[in-house]
Amino acid sequence: MLKIYYSLRLKMASRICRDLGVVTLLVLAFLCLVVYGLCYIDAKYRLVAFVVIAFLMLQARGDRMFLESQFGKRYKWLLVSDTLIVALPFVVLAIIYSDWLFLPIIIALAIVFPFLPRYNSGITIPSFPLFLKGSYEFQMFFRLAVIPWIVLLVMSVTGLIYDNIRITEVATGMICLGLMGAFSTPPDKNWMLNYRSALHFLKMKTEQIAVASGVLLLPFLVLLLLGGVSWVSVVCVYLAETILLIEVEMLRFTMADNQLMMIFVLVPLIFVAYFSIGIPYVFILSVMLLAWIMFKGYSYISNVVIND
Repeated sequence: MLKIYYSLRLKMASRICRDLGVVTLLVLAFLCLVVYGLCYIDAKYRLVAFVVIAFLMLQARGDRMFLESQFGKRYKWLLVSDTLIVALPFVVLAIIYSDWLFLPIIIALAIVFPFLPRYNSGITIPSFPLFLKGSYEFQMFFRLAVIPWIVLLVMSVTGLIYDNIRITEVATGMICLGLMGAFSTPPDKNWMLNYRSALHFLKMKTEQIAVASGVLLLPFLVLLLLGGVSWVSVVCVYLAETILLIEVEMLRFTMADNQLMMIFVLVPLIFVAYFSIGIPYVFILSVMLLAWIMFKGYSYISNVVIND
């Protein structure tokens, strides 16, 4: 049973990774940052984080009826195996930090959770008017990634409460990196036919990214301010993230056929965005790079697609 189940899961994961391309590396980097952030949280809050992640993951699964039809009542043991995989990083951290009290609790909860009844709350997650109309990337991202977004927000609040602003900074960094996942949808040239011109395309995309990044980062930026971070640094975090997202959006179209080259371009852009927060000269460099990448995007859209 497990062999059939995980063979199917591996095939699905392989297909998703192949479709996402370079974004797969961003997802892996994001997961590594989540684990890194958990190292700075007290054991009891790691337990809370696991409970939230595991419970919401199980409640959100839509394949229970399918699994039950294929495997009968044994399907819940498949859910147990999935929950144990989610629990693995928490178990490893509990062993590393000698949290022997929480270790059996995490394992026990991973086994018990799949047998709990599932409740349909009927709550829909609004994405408009929080996001501008037409910003489908961020609307889809928010609906898919709302659980890790909430977990990172809880981490940030925990860091503020216990006077450990480093946790809040790590969580903010993770959400900044995770926001690039909004562009995981492969671009379609037909989408650009809805815009009047290449300039209109750039204007609308810039507005949508500026608003969406502000909405998704706002709680984290407020927590940074409450934690004693200067308002100048907070503004620079927002500007650096917005610039990076605009650059990623342009690269998504101009380098859609060469994802390997996109990796080589994207990695230094991430480092430039990070160092631009505290170094004015690097921020100026970031703005110059943005202008160049937007010019390349404008030329590509004008010459290849829209024929302005």
